[in-house]
Amino acid sequence: MKKTAIRLMAMLLCICMAPVTAYGAEYLIPGGQVIGLELSDRTVTVAAFDDSIGEKTRQAGLCIGDKLLQIDEKQVTCAEDVRRALKASAGHITVRLERKGKTETVKLTPEITKDGPKLGIFLKQGVTGIGTVTFYDPDTGKFGTLGHGVNNARGELLDMVSGNAYKAAVVSVRKGECGTPGQLMGALKQASPLGSLYKNTNRGVFGTANTGWTGKSLPIGAAAEVKAGPATMLSTVEGEST
Repeated sequence: MKKTAIRLMAMLLCICMAPVTAYGAEYLIPGGQVIGLELSDRTVTVAAFDDSIGEKTRQAGLCIGDKLLQIDEKQVTCAEDVRRALKASAGHITVRLERKGKTETVKLTPEITKDGPKLGIFLKQGVTGIGTVTFYDPDTGKFGTLGHGVNNARGELLDMVSGNAYKAAVVSVRKGECGTPGQLMGALKQASPLGSLYKNTNRGVFGTANTGWTGKSLPIGAAAEVKAGPATMLSTVEGEST
């Protein structure tokens, strides 16, 4: 009986001393590719004016960068809200907007066209720009980009409700200098998204790709394994290739 108890105690001791988890190393494909990002936060901003019918709207007081809040008492949270408000208008509309932190009201007269009332403006939902892919997981399709969060005009982390990722290319590069960061300027290469974004954090923007990137998978390194020394950096500085 004593021997049996000792054997059981020894087995329990071995079990307790064994590691709780024993996962294999996770592998990811390092990025470096340029990517277009569109993050929506339920805001609609005037991005540009149409050359033909937008001038009248500009002269009436609307400006690029104006954030549309309401049209005739109807709240604006997406571009479709603007289209519906114009369709329901009776020839004139009252727009409440935010400009440089202040709320203003502008009265506009939409242009009547064969496609319905138009203001001749191009709208932007949320924030758009380009970034660099940091990693891609070929098993799940998930990817990370930027390595930092996207902020709103107030300098706060953008409260993203949805977003899309697009194929993009670098058009030009502004070299960084001491005290002035550099900048990549790019353009979207396709109208349909290559994936969706689901999270905007202080450590980057994350999404899931419909069609991912190729490359050699490498094991993830722990923070304690990072040491000073030679390193290889992947980045797109021209066109689409890294």
